Amino acid sequence: FVLLFPRSSLSSSSREKKGVRREMVRGHAKQVAQEKNAKKQEALRKQANRDAGDDKKTKKAITCKICRISLIGEKALRDHYASKHDGKELKPADYGL
Repeated sequence: FVLLFPRSSLSSSSREKKGVRREMVRGHAKQVAQEKNAKKQEALRKQANRDAGDDKKTKKAITCKICRISLIGEKALRDHYASKHDGKELKPADYGL
């Protein structure tokens, strides 16, 4: 058994002198970046849920008199009539529009 390098050249003090660090600097930075990104994504998800909920709260739900499907907003009712009830005419007075 022969040593190729003398023990003195492998000491920790010589590694530090050469610029080799023992702590994991990038590992910690990666963890911090992941936590920051998770918080940001959660905030965006909450904002998207709030925006979607605002439409439902501000617009009145309308029930189709023919097929009893519930729709949100006048535009949705007009689109529904155009696609599902071609022969029928939408009477805004029936729906209070």
